[in-house]
Amino acid sequence: MEFRRLNVNDYDALLELLNLTFANKYKRECDFLHAQPKMWVRDDEHMNKHFGIFEDGRLVSVTGIYPLPAKIADTDCLFCTTGNVATHPDYEGRGYFSKTFSAVMEEAEKIGADAARLGGARQRYARFGFEPCGALYKFTINSENRKKCKVDCTNFEFYELTLENTEELKYINELSKKFPMYVARSDEEGFRDVFLALSSKNASPYIIKHCGRFVGYLSAAADGVHVGASRNGRHVLEIRTKSPELTCKALLAWQERVGAEVDVGLAPYMTEEIKRLIHISEYYTVASPSRFKFFRYERIADALLRVKAQYTAFPEGEAVISIKDYGELRFYNKDGVCGCERCDGASADVTVEKRDAATLIFGPAHPSVICDVPAILSAFLPLPLSWETNDYT
Repeated sequence: MEFRRLNVNDYDALLELLNLTFANKYKRECDFLHAQPKMWVRDDEHMNKHFGIFEDGRLVSVTGIYPLPAKIADTDCLFCTTGNVATHPDYEGRGYFSKTFSAVMEEAEKIGADAARLGGARQRYARFGFEPCGALYKFTINSENRKKCKVDCTNFEFYELTLENTEELKYINELSKKFPMYVARSDEEGFRDVFLALSSKNASPYIIKHCGRFVGYLSAAADGVHVGASRNGRHVLEIRTKSPELTCKALLAWQERVGAEVDVGLAPYMTEEIKRLIHISEYYTVASPSRFKFFRYERIADALLRVKAQYTAFPEGEAVISIKDYGELRFYNKDGVCGCERCDGASADVTVEKRDAATLIFGPAHPSVICDVPAILSAFLPLPLSWETNDYT
């Protein structure tokens, strides 16, 4: 057995292993080359993000880690997506998953990640410290909802983008940065990174025009498992516009264009959009968008507390949460200034295990579901953590 970081020479072997393993798991053909366009560059930089195990020179197990710088309020944070976890069916049960996954967790701490995130089964990842948390409001809109709203959809136009649309991609990049939380997408090479991120999972990016002017963008995929053609996809993976009103109207116009039921997920800090869609949509759900592991709770919590302060009036006061095997965090609001800071050794109002801390602080459940909390924490929490599903490699 050989264990090492992958390099450019492993490109084809990695692609073959992922397609084979996931096709065997889901009983359908998989095409990682088109599902993850950002990742598939034949060079050391992209392949080095994977740790693999080789038997007789053959790649048989792999796990990837993808650093993703993000901005929350005015704070620069570093998240890591861990993914593309695969072991060849003939080599399962040998502990290879644990070895590769432990390596990427060490890498995450080494590069100073504030948090890591992933999808996947809870049973598999809880032992590494991952818990479902954060929130995503998912709305479903059908033709009857649209007709009842009586919105004039004729003024909306949707143009599918290519890498050649640098003006539109620049607009998208600038617009996304006006929101409280976003993952940084490079503006190099004609905003190639922006285009590829919005094209992930077999989605297609569109610019939205209203009365002939750019007002936003969306990325949409054809079906829930992101297989096949994405044109006129009914699953809106990401949408941003210049105003909450335009977002809701654009979604109704998109539903008319698609001609089928449309669903969309919104982050909890998009409060005005959520308020509108609650009264428009056929139904909605609130669930965690990912599983997270936090290396620095206080950095993410401090930034998101300031985001929540933009739309919630906090009472004056403070409370301390003690996280076992981590330390104490002080949440406070004093003289109009709120935040979260490490305060190891301080007397705690609440003590929780690590496995409960993520849900307590970031939801989606109310903190009282986890434990008895003082009133001040009920006002502060949960914090509006979310994640765009396009940002994962």
